[in-house]
Amino acid sequence: MSYKYENIVTFLTSRGWSLKEHSNLFHLYSPPSELFLPEDYLLEIPSDPKAKGFDYYINSILNIISDIYENSLSTDDLDAIFNTNSSILSFRIMDEDTENGSIKFERFSNSIDSFRKIFSQATTFVSSKKPIFGNAEFEAENFLQRCRTLQTQKGSFITKFEIIDIPILSLYNRIETHEINTKLFEIIDFLNQEVFKNQQIHTVDKNYVESNIEYINVELFSAIKELYNKAKINNAEYALNNYNTSKYIETYRILPKINYFNKYIQNIKEVLLELVPLEAVGFIKKLSSISPQTSDKNEVIIESTIANKTEIIKVILDSEKYIQAIEAHKNELKVRIKGFATERKTQYTIKELESFEILPPTRG
Repeated sequence: MSYKYENIVTFLTSRGWSLKEHSNLFHLYSPPSELFLPEDYLLEIPSDPKAKGFDYYINSILNIISDIYENSLSTDDLDAIFNTNSSILSFRIMDEDTENGSIKFERFSNSIDSFRKIFSQATTFVSSKKPIFGNAEFEAENFLQRCRTLQTQKGSFITKFEIIDIPILSLYNRIETHEINTKLFEIIDFLNQEVFKNQQIHTVDKNYVESNIEYINVELFSAIKELYNKAKINNAEYALNNYNTSKYIETYRILPKINYFNKYIQNIKEVLLELVPLEAVGFIKKLSSISPQTSDKNEVIIESTIANKTEIIKVILDSEKYIQAIEAHKNELKVRIKGFATERKTQYTIKELESFEILPPTRG
């Protein structure tokens, strides 16, 4: 164990503590007024992190700091924050079923599964910068590998995730995990204001989408909706803590607005389908044509992974491209398509094809 002095000091100052006195042995910090501690209260932090007993002393005051913050941060949370640059994301469900600190297994399972999708889609959004149809399987999987579920905490029901601060390195970019945490909280707050607190019905058109594009991601919105809907969550609280950040969001009366939330997402998706072309790589699963040599209405069904989800795409090809598609299907080669799509119940249909190409076989 080796506590980082910079993390401890930044943790305190970022939360409003100020240096009141200092000596050769200790720095004394006074608390912010919102903690309602006595006016003469001072928290002692050893001034020399290399001094013998520094770690032992910090370990001994973890309970004090946890108590000050009314156990919203446990000693294990503080230990992780002071030792590393990890973030602690907490999610609290508040209803009669969870008031004693327990939860039905099915609700808990659904919430964990939904959070996996939320983390995955948040990573995809940060990596791809796309409001829809983003692909970042490698980055999403690496972010999930940096997440650890922590001991749950009472107070209704609180699930905690430790997100280890190790950069995600891909072929094209470098993503810091705190960027993903920050973007996720920005979007949760955006939805809280736009959907759950707002009393007006939004007119979702091109101007609305373009004005809020930095907060819009259809797949992430859908994953958050799934969390609320599948686990039947009506009131929720989110908290994000690390050594230099403390964020808190409350979302109440969720379930009465689930239908509106669903319609809101669908309206945004319809606008984006007009603005953003669908780009996908996949295998041809079915071909259908009356006259492959002469027809310009040859149907091809492609299975592809889009935004970390398997989707079916229908595209109509002219005879030249259809002959290429037959060869790709015969040789089990992937194809890449790009075009504007419409959404049906079970598939996307490319209504305006921009490109269709056969990819070379992968080596090995």
